[in-house]
Amino acid sequence: MKNKSPKKDYIDEYKDWQDNQYNPGHFTGGRTPIWLSQPGKPKLLGTVFVILGLCYGIWTTYTIMQLFQVGVTMEETFSATFSSILSISLFAAGIMMIKKANK
Repeated sequence: MKNKSPKKDYIDEYKDWQDNQYNPGHFTGGRTPIWLSQPGKPKLLGTVFVILGLCYGIWTTYTIMQLFQVGVTMEETFSATFSSILSISLFAAGIMMIKKANK
């Protein structure tokens, strides 16, 4: 039985993906590339996503408050809608990554 370091295992998995990335059907049936199954620091990335989501949320709230003071156009409504969807998505993705890292 060989004892492999996690770094060596990661490199072997990456090489396997590199050799078979154009092989149809190689990564179907439960095989996934190593960076999807073992992300490096999901808690750190989740924290960054939560912070970005909060920043976009605050900016979107400010923008919507300003729009109601000066009048709303269709482009500004689209921009505020997109920003709110982005902020909610980033915040939710960050929370999910932090929860996954804590397990």
